[in-house]
Amino acid sequence: MGTVSIKSETKSVRMEGRNVVFNNIHRRAELKNFNPKVLALGDIGQASRRIDVIAVVFDLSGFTDCCNHVDAHLSMPIFLKEFLSWLFKCIVSELEQKRFREGILLYTHLPFFAKFTGDGVLFLWNTENMDIKKYAMLWSWEGIYAPDIVIVFYQQ
Repeated sequence: MGTVSIKSETKSVRMEGRNVVFNNIHRRAELKNFNPKVLALGDIGQASRRIDVIAVVFDLSGFTDCCNHVDAHLSMPIFLKEFLSWLFKCIVSELEQKRFREGILLYTHLPFFAKFTGDGVLFLWNTENMDIKKYAMLWSWEGIYAPDIVIVFYQQ
């Protein structure tokens, strides 16, 4: 995630014949850490390749209104932690075809990319070697809801 932590210092600096105190003096070496690498995009200079994908977005309906409530900063981290855990488990569960002692057979592979969008999650599935039945199964997920999550939060 693109978080930046650049240290600053409070220093007295000679300016126009007098000492002035600044609390945001940064060392030049530290400032070099503020660069495109914080975006965690990898090597964007390498040659690209085309990937056919299915994009699936799970959007939290009413999320903005929910965040506008009093003390949302206290409840939203708890809700998001539970919701995101539920969503990822739900995807695995929906893709589960058969359980074996050695592992779980999925109808298709898991998404190769997931991004939190602020009020939902974007998933990308590589469609190479995916047959039409698996396409249809992914597109039929429009009705996935989280009633169990809602019940848990009302009980707490």
